[in-house]
Amino acid sequence: MSKLDDNDYSTDGLTLFSVSKRYTNVIISSKCETIFGESSSDYAFNHVNDILESFSFEDNPNLANINKFSFYNCIQLRSVNLSPCTKLKTIGDSAFQDCSSLETIILPEGLTTIGSFMISQTKISSINIPSTVTTIINFGLGRTPYLRTVTFTKGSQLKSITGNNFFYTNMKTFTVPENVDFFDGMAFSWSYTLETIIVDPDNPYLFSDGKALYNKNLTKI
Repeated sequence: MSKLDDNDYSTDGLTLFSVSKRYTNVIISSKCETIFGESSSDYAFNHVNDILESFSFEDNPNLANINKFSFYNCIQLRSVNLSPCTKLKTIGDSAFQDCSSLETIILPEGLTTIGSFMISQTKISSINIPSTVTTIINFGLGRTPYLRTVTFTKGSQLKSITGNNFFYTNMKTFTVPENVDFFDGMAFSWSYTLETIIVDPDNPYLFSDGKALYNKNLTKI
């Protein structure tokens, strides 16, 4: 594992702007709060997207934001463990999109927002959503054809499942967590394998007969 150069960061060390050396396995400074990303051609790991195999963090990382496209198209990246990043709040749009070898990702408690197409076109087959996540942007876990299992940590604070959140996935069964009170009918568009929707027994708002969702008094579907 190689520590990144000081010049890869902003002068105050709080933002990782651009990885300059062709390292395959890197260590990100604990001081870093933001990993930069602006577009599919302008992001922190753009110059090593063909060779980056792994990244980790110094002890007690202060990372709060992974910007959109930060790790876009890192085709050799196979596993991501963000569990040490207990201050992480946001993972932006397409942050890990087109990481075509990526099979596992661990998200930390404390995370609140998942951006659109966060893990699109990866090989991730299962993912656990931390209880602290309150927002999954439209298409958040969409276009993930290998994704078969999505679980939610008990006590999930997620209130709504919105349009195309799980677009083009490979799930057969999905369990709605306990605090969701809004479920968009387009959440699973193009997910033709889905057979059963279950509602967490502690959910006071919704009911499922296995095929459709209703409000608790069965007046809306």
